[in-house]
Amino acid sequence: MIPHPLLVPALLCCSALAPSDWPSFLGPLGTNVSPEKGLLSPWPKEGPPRLWKTTVGAGFGGAAIAGEEVFLLDRAEDREDVLRVLSLQSGEELWSARYAAPGRLSYEGSRAVPTVSESRVFTLGGFGHLSAFDRAEKKLLWSVDLAARYEAEPPKWGWAQSPVLWKDLVIVAPMGKEVGLAALEASTGAEKWRTKPLGGSHSTPVLRELGGTPQLLFLSQGRLSAFEPASGRELWWTDAYVNRIPIPPPVQLDERRVLLSGGYEAGSVVLEVEARESQWSAREIARWKRGSQIHPPILHEGKLYYLANENANETRSKRSEGGLTCAELDGKELWRTGDQPYLERGCMILADGHLIAMDGLSGELHQIAASPAGFREVARFDPFEGAASAGRNWAPLALAGGRLVVRSQELLACFDLRAKAR
Repeated sequence: MIPHPLLVPALLCCSALAPSDWPSFLGPLGTNVSPEKGLLSPWPKEGPPRLWKTTVGAGFGGAAIAGEEVFLLDRAEDREDVLRVLSLQSGEELWSARYAAPGRLSYEGSRAVPTVSESRVFTLGGFGHLSAFDRAEKKLLWSVDLAARYEAEPPKWGWAQSPVLWKDLVIVAPMGKEVGLAALEASTGAEKWRTKPLGGSHSTPVLRELGGTPQLLFLSQGRLSAFEPASGRELWWTDAYVNRIPIPPPVQLDERRVLLSGGYEAGSVVLEVEARESQWSAREIARWKRGSQIHPPILHEGKLYYLANENANETRSKRSEGGLTCAELDGKELWRTGDQPYLERGCMILADGHLIAMDGLSGELHQIAASPAGFREVARFDPFEGAASAGRNWAPLALAGGRLVVRSQELLACFDLRAKAR
């Protein structure tokens, strides 16, 4: 199994949280992989025990989980962003905080996943309001309007990136006239550094360690950029991969290789990154035509798993060209489901040797063996009991303490995957 060098920077950012938490977008290691073992398998025909469900505003924002609490940035009637904090076990609302954010975006509703530290919660709304909340005091600490501070126009579908924590910094992508990324002091919101403009993006910056050096990677239109997270100094950049609407963040394959994948017929590219005499470079070593439009591929035991579904093959007649795919690191396909099942553009995570994948059209959850030997579905059920069949079920999943939190456009639910619950 390939060791993941992301481990060190991830722990530097979230060392005060329990390893079983899911404190931010992409989970504890930023890979959509859960370290939990001993989970329920196979699921019962009727599905794992449901602990609770609740109604939320329309949208795509997924949950974060920390310390037996669920954090969700919600929308209220096109007027406000609302941070909701719920009990992981019961779904009871423990507290909430809201602020004015009037308007309606294309594909209305929430976007990003909250980022949780031991003492604070950071959220970024679709209209660019970056906010920090005190967990103990249950109140707003500070807020910055990125559009106003950085003279930025909302991206095509609003600000969809989740905040990134690096030590005492919170890093975001204002994408203004004269700035690409910006790092703010986590305690005050004061700016510590900024980069030059980098182009538009819906992709969240990610912390990775390449060649023994912590790096902040950001995929934007026509370029991948790498920065020193402490200072914002650019380490390297490349235009080897062009995607007009970048959404999935880069995926680290090992100490030197990075995978870029996306929709809109941009396909996928593997880059090899190295430093010689302090000069960084990146070169393309593999490219293939299929990519994942919304969620990043998952690396497991040297193989890639991703949903090769995008606008180009979403019509029923073309769905056989997509589907859940298992591939080598050079893109060679080992198997692909086509439209049996298709799964559309739902989210997928890995836990205890199984892929947990949501069908973006129906909202059904699938438990699938993560094996290069072939597609094998272990179980499936409908967590929303038919209430999510209208589609656009694209929100990220979250798993912590054996409990899986899922959402449709208007429902949030939690299921107990602990084996003892069977």
